[in-house]
Amino acid sequence: MAGLIMERLQEHAAARPDAVALRGADQDVTYAALAAHVDTTARWLREERVAVLGLVTDNHPAAAIADLATQAAGACVASLPPFFSDSQMWHALRDCGADGVLTDQPQRLEAVFRANGAPAPAFKSITLGGKALHWCEGVPGRRDPAALKGMAKVTYTSGTTGQPKGALLTQDAVDTVVRSLLPLIETRPGERHMAALPLSLLLETVAGLYAALCAGAAYVVWPLAKVGLSGSSGLNVPALVAALLETEANVVISTPVVLRMLALAREMNAAPPMPALRFIGVGGAAVSAGLVERAHRVGLPAFEGYGLTEMSSVVTLNSPSGNRPGSAGKVLPHVRVAFAPDGELLLGGPSLFSGYTGDVASGIEGGMYATGDLAQLDADGYLHITGRKKNIFITAFGRNVSPEWVEREVSTDRVIGQVVVFGEAKPFNTAVIFPVPGAADADVDRVLAAVNPTLPDYARVSRWVRADAPFTPANGQLTATGKPLRNSIHAAYAERISALYADDTATGG
Repeated sequence: MAGLIMERLQEHAAARPDAVALRGADQDVTYAALAAHVDTTARWLREERVAVLGLVTDNHPAAAIADLATQAAGACVASLPPFFSDSQMWHALRDCGADGVLTDQPQRLEAVFRANGAPAPAFKSITLGGKALHWCEGVPGRRDPAALKGMAKVTYTSGTTGQPKGALLTQDAVDTVVRSLLPLIETRPGERHMAALPLSLLLETVAGLYAALCAGAAYVVWPLAKVGLSGSSGLNVPALVAALLETEANVVISTPVVLRMLALAREMNAAPPMPALRFIGVGGAAVSAGLVERAHRVGLPAFEGYGLTEMSSVVTLNSPSGNRPGSAGKVLPHVRVAFAPDGELLLGGPSLFSGYTGDVASGIEGGMYATGDLAQLDADGYLHITGRKKNIFITAFGRNVSPEWVEREVSTDRVIGQVVVFGEAKPFNTAVIFPVPGAADADVDRVLAAVNPTLPDYARVSRWVRADAPFTPANGQLTATGKPLRNSIHAAYAERISALYADDTATGG
């Protein structure tokens, strides 16, 4: 077996064979057993001549074993989020050329085939890590898997502008990121990393599964429902807190939305202290310095990071040894950073992806990827993301506003659940706000009254409308990683936003 993760797995299996590597809801898998499971599954993949494995599963040790086995077999894995729509799932399975699919959701896969006019898949049963999975051949009309030769992963973006794009990653690229993360997260043998995100997300796979196993820790991989997650955005905070306490998790990777809800629960004494928890990595969407500070005040050790699928996940990270709230963290040592004349962040280095599947342009020029993010690098090497290039709007007075900046400031207060700011070609800015349950309009007005004086007049939120429901992937208003889909939100509230401008005597003050 080759590659960093496989090498470390073998080392731990030899030195600490009885130490727990994977902790499921109903069983533990030791390092010796994991190495054996991976070896057996890799042989099976080679016998079946699988070049690209499609993986559609809930979180479970079996999913981790299947992922690791593709590395041992020299195959490529396309791990697909169960919350993908039928159309997205079908597109991804055809696009990646998966010549076989493993799933614990055969009825879901049958529905995907049916919805696209394909014959029902002929499933065979296979047991991995004590769990019965179902195996079938790839979908009809799939891409030739030979096109992905040399790739270890094809990871699909959330598809905010259509069908998801498949980013191609080599094992060396992924290993590079894991190697850079280990001294920052500082996970130690015997500690516990609990998966609080789907294992199908690259961030959880790289910074969670791979980093934990390389460190010799136990990776707790319970079904998503047991840790309080449902679909792409449902969150049961009491269940998540109970899981963190029961597992005595030391490390967890989270999104800003989850961190905000955990912090709120602690502030309201709805959740007890979690003394074992020493590192909460937060990423996937913009994080306000105020949220990180709130979390630390109630005993939640949150550290913001920034990453991209196109850079094999994490690019920057705050850590106990180097933390600057308000920044996205220090640039990992392997990453090359440059800036376009307009301030757009350009990234390169050994973790850079190998392009997208098909004929999609990679956006790579001169070995650097144009991220679309606007950023600044301070003198100490901390990266500050100021917004998305495509999201900047210009007010009626010619002022450029990055909405993410304003949204971060407004969302610092615990009253604000979600907020999206608009103001293109308008005399003042408006916002669609979903307050936390129980918050009155007057509470939101108080927050805006406090935040607006800290902003330039052209960036202030003068009026707002209350969202009818949270922004979620299910209603098409949020990506799976927590980024708002601004056009969809604006369309849903267009009439009410327009009504805010009916009085043209209003100003931006």
